[in-house]
Amino acid sequence: MSQTIKALIFDCFGVFYVDPVFAYMRDPATTPAKAVTLHSLDEQAARGVLSKQDFVEQASVLLGITAEAAEQRFFQSKGRDERLVALVKQLRRHYKIGLLSNIGADMMGGFFSPAERADLFDAAILSGEVKMAKPDREIFELACQRLGVELSEAVMIDDMQSTCDMVRTYGMRSICYRDFAQLTEELRRMGILAKQNSSLKLNMNAATADDLAVIIWDYHHLHQPLEKCDAILALGSSDLRVGEYAAKLFLEGYADWLVVSGGLGKITKDRFNKPEAEVFADIAVRMGVPRDRIIIEPEATNTGQNITLTHKLLEGRGLRPASLIVVTKPYMERRTYATFQKQWPDTATKLIVSSPPIEYADYATEELPKELVINIMVGDLQRIKEYPKLGFQIEQDIPPNVWRAYEQLVAAGFDKALMKEAS
Repeated sequence: MSQTIKALIFDCFGVFYVDPVFAYMRDPATTPAKAVTLHSLDEQAARGVLSKQDFVEQASVLLGITAEAAEQRFFQSKGRDERLVALVKQLRRHYKIGLLSNIGADMMGGFFSPAERADLFDAAILSGEVKMAKPDREIFELACQRLGVELSEAVMIDDMQSTCDMVRTYGMRSICYRDFAQLTEELRRMGILAKQNSSLKLNMNAATADDLAVIIWDYHHLHQPLEKCDAILALGSSDLRVGEYAAKLFLEGYADWLVVSGGLGKITKDRFNKPEAEVFADIAVRMGVPRDRIIIEPEATNTGQNITLTHKLLEGRGLRPASLIVVTKPYMERRTYATFQKQWPDTATKLIVSSPPIEYADYATEELPKELVINIMVGDLQRIKEYPKLGFQIEQDIPPNVWRAYEQLVAAGFDKALMKEAS
């Protein structure tokens, strides 16, 4: 059966989020008359009859609260299941992923921003936008059309049993969502999550390890917008894509100088026959960066030394950059930022940290296997927590779900890059 499945289509409310309208309707304190009226407003919004503003105004009058309170109650929900978000990112490697929700065209922004929708879904169909709604056959046909699949090749994941039953009459498959564990079990039963990565020989299946790793991977990213700076500083490593990306930014005009820093570290001493900085410089020259615009610092073996030795080198050349783009590995963005903010001597220097735009699912290579990447990410997260106590970095808030992912991965054996001693 799983061989013919090409797309997974997710409902939003009741799956990614608790439905705020249904939650209010089910509240014992809500009168039946108010519940019926609110449901009617919700249905009108889903069909595109009411705008978000109309819904907010009428709901505020109905409930006897301010418009601001109504908007916060119904459109600024905080309870998104990030495990499911991580799972969707993983599934999108192999399947088309759709979002199909009965909601007004202008009402999704507080739940999934346009950028998040583009990142997570191949197609997002909002009922108020297309003027049709679940469980009408036409909206499912439209969703499959936009995903480029047939109805029979798609699975609808929805919390309403009536919707799941109806789509089966259209030739689709369905999973009636109850909770995350039940969903993953159903996906395994269908063969969608059946395969495990044989390279992860630990007491955790690969799907779960990936789910947790994506949470940490996303946390490590800062998503700072790029802008023209005085210099680009590439931090040397075994990942040559960092050097390529730094050179690309230089060639695109983001700076007048390209600085490369790095000696030979624990990994590169067995792989390179010259310092990391010289390897990166060679890459940049091959890509077209003039050698006289490259400054090489070939001694640093850690981020602290990247900072001190690079600053000393630039100062010796009479260069005091007012702004700096620091290019590092994707999972080191946050730690790099925290270290530079603490240790870069010129506190007025504007720092932007960036990395090659690679998704977690595409990052591992033969030289950087997934198991090693996860171990390093876990170790870096521990350092983000512990290094401020040692004066190495500024404090960074770690959300509870990120730290839970860390603890689960450590318990599963991803502890090879942890500090030897940590309080």
